[in-house]
Amino acid sequence: MKPNTVTVVLKTKHTHEGVKYEAGSTLNVHPVDAGWLISQGVAEVQHPEAEAKKK
Repeated sequence: MKPNTVTVVLKTKHTHEGVKYEAGSTLNVHPVDAGWLISQGVAEVQHPEAEAKKK
C-alpha cells in the first residue's frame, strides 16, 4: 500500500480514474476518496486481518 492511502473493497461495480472495476476488487485510494466511496455505499475499508486470512 502506498503512503497516505486506504485500501477499500468495492461493494458494487465502479469506475475509478477511468478504469472499470468489478465488485470485490480492492483499490488503494487517498483517504478523502475512500471516505466518499464509503459514504456512497460503493466500498468498505479493507481490514488488515481480512487480508492476512487470504494468504
